[in-house]
Amino acid sequence: MALLGPAAAELERLARAGGMSTLREDAVAKVRAGITTAEEALRVTRNA
Repeated sequence: MALLGPAAAELERLARAGGMSTLREDAVAKVRAGITTAEEALRVTRNA
């Protein structure tokens, strides 16, 4: 997350309450659904 501190935590809380998932969480869901491979998911989310 680009922001730090309490404001960032609140922003993340609100985003998750609105249905946001992280890039890594989305990649895992795609692996489980057979849309992509674990290797590809790791490649694109390694630094995320």
